[in-house]
Amino acid sequence: MNAQLPAPFFQASGIVLHYGETVALQGSECSLERGQILCLLGPSGCGKTSLLRVIAGLERPAAGQLTLQGQNLLPVPTHQRGIGLMFQDFALFPHLNVAENVRFGLKMADLTRREQEKRTAEALTQVGMSAFAKRDVAHLSGGEKQRVALARSLAPQPKLLLLDEPLGSLDANTREQLVVEIRHLIHAAGLAAIYVTHDRGEAFAIADQIAVMNAGKILQTDEPARLYRAPRSPFVARFFGQENILAVLTQEGDRARTELGTFKVRGQPNHLLIHTDGVETSLIPSNRAIAGLIRSSTYRGNHYELRSVHHDTVVKHALAAHHTRAPQVGETVYIRIDPACVIPLADDG
Repeated sequence: MNAQLPAPFFQASGIVLHYGETVALQGSECSLERGQILCLLGPSGCGKTSLLRVIAGLERPAAGQLTLQGQNLLPVPTHQRGIGLMFQDFALFPHLNVAENVRFGLKMADLTRREQEKRTAEALTQVGMSAFAKRDVAHLSGGEKQRVALARSLAPQPKLLLLDEPLGSLDANTREQLVVEIRHLIHAAGLAAIYVTHDRGEAFAIADQIAVMNAGKILQTDEPARLYRAPRSPFVARFFGQENILAVLTQEGDRARTELGTFKVRGQPNHLLIHTDGVETSLIPSNRAIAGLIRSSTYRGNHYELRSVHHDTVVKHALAAHHTRAPQVGETVYIRIDPACVIPLADDG
């Protein structure tokens, strides 16, 4: 008899949620282990926040299961689930100072005043805000307010931390700094966390695992590097900026013919992805290169982002910016495709 695998630290299975006649979640599933950060990533309206609200106990699903450390969460009230919440709008009380905001949630716990103050001080130290304990929150910057909100979430020592687009209202530089800090703090605390965002760069920076959502479903869950290099469906590929998705016109054995040539593939895919990392670009003709006319050329700092037309097929690719001149629209460009970067895709549905 095979030994039964241990249950994940947290698991959501078959979650279905309706808002009236609108289906917000269609059997969504995810899991994570203690110390992991799972990022729910997808476009606005895909169901990320709805799934987070179900996990927090703010919405009651029509079907599905939630477990945390083997306990069924569905009948447990929000305040007893051992879950910390952090939101985009900070949700700080303007009439309380920094320390009072952090301590507020501890007042509902069965803790002495001394223990409340101890945990408040520890949480503020964790986020680098000890010197601001007596500061009026109205006098804080956006980044400082978000650190206070994080301290308030950490102070009750939750089993699971939920973060709903916590950096969405901040400027780009502050976001880049805080996302690294938040990842470090969560890992240092040994917490499991679920982080919601629609920004793939933010997801790459913070997540151990990313679950890509669309239309209330999780389409693929994987490590960030694998999601980028090996998306499994056209939607996931496009969401990560990959546009070179080709229909398979015919297939004989393991050879699939497309508008850009014939490639060796696994299975019987309807589409192939030509990953941009596998497209070599030159302004000089070479053997077995495909010629195309540049339709657009965009300077991106260290490279030019090009879109070229080969017959009727548009190819997105890049050319290093150390070339002596910028490639021009209408100019002929030559591309070669690395067979190792040709990826079979399953249907989105």
